Amino acid sequence: MMNLLISESQNLRISESPNLRNSESQNLSISVSQNFRISESQNLTISQSRNLRISESRNLRISESPNLRISESQNLRISESQNLRISETQNLRISVISVSQNFRISESQNLRISESQNLRISESQNLRISESPNLRISESQNLRISESQNLKISESQNLRISESQNLRISESQNLRISESQNLRISESQYLRISESQNFRISESQYLRISESQNFSISESQNLKISESQNLSISKSQNFRISESQNLRISKSENRRISESQYLRISESQNLRISKSQNLRISESQNLRISESQNLRISESQNLRISVSQNLRISKSQNFRIAESQNLRISESHQNRRISESQNLRISETQNLRISVSQNLRISESQNLRIF
Repeated sequence: MMNLLISESQNLRISESPNLRNSESQNLSISVSQNFRISESQNLTISQSRNLRISESRNLRISESPNLRISESQNLRISESQNLRISETQNLRISVISVSQNFRISESQNLRISESQNLRISESQNLRISESPNLRISESQNLRISESQNLKISESQNLRISESQNLRISESQNLRISESQNLRISESQYLRISESQNFRISESQYLRISESQNFSISESQNLKISESQNLSISKSQNFRISESQNLRISKSENRRISESQYLRISESQNLRISKSQNLRISESQNLRISESQNLRISESQNLRISVSQNLRISKSQNFRIAESQNLRISESHQNRRISESQNLRISETQNLRISVSQNLRISESQNLRIF
C-alpha cells in the first residue's frame, strides 16, 4: 500500500494587520487547511481546484423586477458566480445561477507500482513579512462567507450532492418558484499509468481576513480518503520531498468601511465517500436581502455519482518534497493596498486517463425568499 499523504497547510491569515501564513508542509499528506487526509496511494489526484471559483462577485444587482431565471447546469462545476440581479422595478431577475461542480475523484483500487526510487529532499526557508499600514475606510460592510466543506471518501462510489441555496430578499412581493430536477450520469472510467512520475503538490491556504469591514472567510474543508487497495511494489525506491512553507505576513491595515451592508453567505459542503464511494456534497448558500419582496425558489436536484475505477501504474517514482519555507518580512508602510488574490491551482497531470462509472444524482434545493 502506498500511503501518499499530501499535507499542504498554507495558513494565510490577514487580521487587519493581515497575518498571512503559508505553511506548505507537503509531506504528500493533503491537510490543505481543508484537512485533506489521503490514506491511499491510489494516485487520487483530487486537485480540488474544483473550479470552485466561487468568485462570488455575485454581481448582486437588485432590480426588483422579479423575472426569476435560474439555469442550474450542474456538471459538477461550481462556478457559483451567481449573478443575482435585483432591480427595484419589482421585476426581480435572478439571472444565471450556474452551480456547476467539477468533482473528479479517481479512486483506483488495483494499483501496481514497479521500479520505484527513494529520494528525499528537505528545504527549509523562513520568511516573515510584517507590514503595519494604518488605513481606515468607513463603509461598515459586514460580509461573512463560511464555507465548511466536510469531504469524506471511503470507496463506495455513491455520490450525492445536495446544494441548498437559501436566498432571502424582502421587498413586499410574494413570488414562489419550485423546480425539481433529477439528473443521473453513469460513466465507467479506467485509469492506467505506465512509466510515470507521480508529482503531487497540495497547497492549502488558510486565509483569514479580519478588517473593520468584518469580512471573515472561513473555508474548512475536511477531506478524508481511506482506501485500502491491492498494491504490489517491486524495486521500492521511495522519493520523499516535503515542502513546508510557513509564510507570515502581518500587515496592520486597520480598514474600516461603513456603508451599512450586511451580507452573509454560508456554504457548507459536506462530501462523504464510503468504500462504496458515497459522496455527499451539501452546499447551503444563505443570502438575505431585505427590500420588502417575498420571493421563494425551491430547486431540488438529485445527483448521485458512483465511481468504479481501475488504476495501474508501472515504472513509477514516488516523489515526496519537504520544503519548509518560513518567510517573515517586517515593513512599516502606511499607504499600501494589499491585493491578496490567491489563485491556487493544483494541476496534477499525471498523464492519466480516468474512466469513472459515475452515477450522479444532483439534489439542489434552492430556497429563495424575498420579503
